[in-house]
Amino acid sequence: GESMSQAQEASTPGGRWSQTALPIRETSQRYAAAAFTADLAALRSLMPHERLHPVQVWKGRGLLLLEATEATWTAADEPLFDVRSILVGTAVSVGAAPAKPLEPMGDIFSTEGIASSKAGFLTLQLLVSNADAADFFTEAVGYHDVRVADIDCGTTPLAEWFVAGIDGVSAIGLAVR
Repeated sequence: GESMSQAQEASTPGGRWSQTALPIRETSQRYAAAAFTADLAALRSLMPHERLHPVQVWKGRGLLLLEATEATWTAADEPLFDVRSILVGTAVSVGAAPAKPLEPMGDIFSTEGIASSKAGFLTLQLLVSNADAADFFTEAVGYHDVRVADIDCGTTPLAEWFVAGIDGVSAIGLAVR
């Protein structure tokens, strides 16, 4: 993976996307999301900084979130790119020590529209279907683990589904009713 200095350098102004007109919008054609519990120790091992802690939602379990989209991104109503993506993330608390179980969830999912400095959402990995999207999410958004993958998606009478593979190897799939 990249070092923190590489990630910071990639997200600083001056890259290909630095002159992109605002507002930037995503319009989804397909969308699916799911939440699962995951081993808290395994999530803890993925934290990029010692002050980030996965939120405990059950004894020894944290929250793993998957979000899949097929979308068009535009800047000032001009198309930038079409992309299929699968995001893997987790809810985190910020501080010297982990928060009490479920305590920061109200901060993350607040309807007040006010960002909290105590909790948030950490993207662990983002898979995208093309290099333009990978460059955009790395340079303009600042994600540090963006990979180009073969992503297919569709709709059946029972579900929206997404499947991603990297170098011909199946990596992840999601189907949501």
